Amino acid sequence: MMRCKCASRVACRWSYALWDRRLGFTLIELLVVIAIIAILAAILFPVFSQAREKARQATCISNNRNIIMAAIQYSQDYETRSSCIT
Repeated sequence: MMRCKCASRVACRWSYALWDRRLGFTLIELLVVIAIIAILAAILFPVFSQAREKARQATCISNNRNIIMAAIQYSQDYETRSSCIT
């Protein structure tokens, strides 16, 4: 326990009682924090879904490019013309 620097022991006991009571959070404080987190999550979910859609599109474009490059390299290696390239 901390030592009191004031002259009155009654004031110190009162401040220690307040300190002991405020060690935890009240139910209202916890509910307010949970509500704020829920509001922030609701705001950010559409942003995350848009970013996920853009990433999916970029992956699809990259896969298409890789397929076309593979077909071109195959036709160059075997010196043939593929119907999908022409």
